[in-house]
Amino acid sequence: MATIRWMQTKDLDFVTSIELKNNEFYSTRDDIINLLRRKSVVGIVALEEEEIIGFIIYELMNRRIQMLDMGVHQDYHKKGIGSFMINELKDNLSPKKRTKISVEVRETNLGFQLFLQKNNFLAIEVLKDYFPDTNEDAFVMSYILPAQK
Repeated sequence: MATIRWMQTKDLDFVTSIELKNNEFYSTRDDIINLLRRKSVVGIVALEEEEIIGFIIYELMNRRIQMLDMGVHQDYHKKGIGSFMINELKDNLSPKKRTKISVEVRETNLGFQLFLQKNNFLAIEVLKDYFPDTNEDAFVMSYILPAQK
């Protein structure tokens, strides 16, 4: 079974390798380092037997968690690792603090859209010409913490 821990500097080569293999428009090692240098940005990695098999980089905002990047090693696609990491983020939500997880997804990234939908995210907004490298639109997809009874 996979475990989760905070991302460390020693993980960057593995994270960058996963990012490169998963995404047509990928973040470089320097991009990831620059993100993680921001005070409000956090990285987690999923491990199986000490091998990094996935990661999420996210920003803690006042009322929400903003997912900035995510990847799962291709040998572990469709094995629940992505959902396991998303559930870790969901566990950090609370009715009195952060109640939502949001992410901007390229309109052409149907696989990620379907993955998020399977994890109870909804498309709530379209951002026109959001990605400057392609002028592609983005779907803002959000998971909102269900109301507590």
